[in-house]
Order: sequence, then structure tokens, then C-alpha cells
Amino acid sequence: MMSRILKNSFGEEEKILQYFSICNRYIKIQIVALLLKWLAIFLAISAGLFFLDQAQLIAIPESKKIVGRVQETPYEEILGQNNFSDNLSRYLNIISVEDVSQWIVSIWLILAIIFFLIITPAIIFYNVFYLKISNEFVFTDQRIIVKKGWLETSVKTIYYNQITDIGVSQSLLERIIKSGTLSISTAGSDGYEAVLYHVRSPYKLKKVLYDIKINYQKKNDNNYQEENNEQK
Repeated sequence: MMSRILKNSFGEEEKILQYFSICNRYIKIQIVALLLKWLAIFLAISAGLFFLDQAQLIAIPESKKIVGRVQETPYEEILGQNNFSDNLSRYLNIISVEDVSQWIVSIWLILAIIFFLIITPAIIFYNVFYLKISNEFVFTDQRIIVKKGWLETSVKTIYYNQITDIGVSQSLLERIIKSGTLSISTAGSDGYEAVLYHVRSPYKLKKVLYDIKINYQKKNDNNYQEENNEQK
């Protein structure tokens, strides 16, 4: 759906020839890839917490036994150097296996809430809504209009007679899903004047843009010749 900012950019007699945004296939793959990445992180942390829980089931009881045996040795009582074991014993008596297990479960629940209620909706919102509405491209009968951003926006105009080169680049994944990047160069500019990322069928889009440019030039040439004829 075209944004209001873009609609307000058209002239009264300007005709829309093609409106598009980032390829839907790219967005779907991006969502899946990001979700899998964060899911892998969540599962890795969950596995670490599980092993930590299993380790403390053995470590805490064994530590209590060891400290208990150390405190009973007459050697420490003679030397009066049992402060460390006393402090450790008091600490071990405060904590229990059940308490540590509850702490680990609480940490896991917090991570699960963050993943399912914050990260997952954020990924879906960013890719489904933000990327689409923040990257809008229009070919009209007079110019190219490129809108970037959502809350803070910028609108760029490129007239067809300014275009000097149209480039296409594709990664391996983009070739598979038939998307790519369309780069537009203009006279007097360094690099590319506009880069349309992850658009669908970029080579077909390049041909469409080239045909529009040729027709625009022919129309201008005919109008120029008619004006010269009228002057004569």
C-alpha cells in the first residue's frame, strides 16, 4: 500500500507506470533467517542453563560434604585457620539445590519471554512493515521517485533524461529467489544516484526502466521538433 507521503509527491497530470518495494520473497527469507538465528542463540543458552542446573545438583551437596569434613579435622582446630571453611559452610547452608534450580528456571523464563514476546514480534514488524513502507519506488511517465524512511523520510527524484547507467547486482541467494539490487547513475554524480535494494526481478525492472527512458526521450524530441516547426 502506497504511503501518503509518496501520494502527495505526484503532480496533477503525472501517471504512475510502476509502483514497487522490496521483494516479498526476500522479506520472508530474512524473517526465517533471523528467527532461526535468535532461536539458535536461545536454545544454546537454554542448553547451558540445563547443564548448569545438572552440575549444581552434584556440586552443592558434594561441597557441603567436603566443607563438613574439613571443619572436623583437629589440624584446623589447632591452628585456628578454619575461617574460610566456616564462611563457605555458612554460604552453602544458605543456598540449596532447590533455590538454584528455581533461579535457573526464572532466568530461562525471562529469556523465553524476551525471545517470544519481544524479539520475534520485532523481527516480524521490522521486515513485514518497516522495510516495505520505508523503501518505496515509483516509475511515473516523467520521473523516478524514491522514498526512504518511515518516521524520518526522504524523497528523491530522478528524471529520465538524467540517467546515464542502470546496473543490476545479485547475490547467490537473490538469484535463487529472483531478486536483486538496481543501481541508477546520473550525469554529474559520483557513484549511484539511487540504489533500489532487494527488488523483485531486477533485470526485468531494468528493461522496463530502459523502455520508459527511451519513450520519454522520444516524446521530448518530438515535442522539441514540433516547437521548432511552429517557430518556423
